[in-house]
Amino acid sequence: MQIRTENVNETIRIGRLLAGIMEDNTCIYLIGEMASGKTHFARGVAEGLGLGSQVCSPTFAIINRYENEDCVLNHMDAYRIEDAEELEYLGFEELYTKERMIIEWADLIWDALEDTGLVIRIKKEDGPDSRIIDIRAYPDSTHILTKLEEKINEHDTFN
Repeated sequence: MQIRTENVNETIRIGRLLAGIMEDNTCIYLIGEMASGKTHFARGVAEGLGLGSQVCSPTFAIINRYENEDCVLNHMDAYRIEDAEELEYLGFEELYTKERMIIEWADLIWDALEDTGLVIRIKKEDGPDSRIIDIRAYPDSTHILTKLEEKINEHDTFN
């Protein structure tokens, strides 16, 4: 599925819509060039889960954890991960596929990832804030993608 957003708020809104249908162990792989909107998308997911809007890029922390009494969201930036040993040191296996997780720059650690969840590619378009968001699902998450398509169709602004 592809969605064109015209501004940051629309990108955040797609994340919010997705948050409402994520499951406890859903993993989202975010891929896109620098400043394409990956962290804005993650912020939308966090807002949609009731975790607030103070989401920032975990570039230096590597993993930020947001939680409330209802849920947990782990937000990872793989940009600076150099090898599998570093993932092990970070306790990645303890979090991965056990709790909701967003991984920015997931394409840099594909070998360590399982075929699960959603792959979201964000591409800059011709306008300064226009983006094409391409969302694909692994077989275990096609039902999430179907529900997201239904929600987006309810909100005609993205078509």
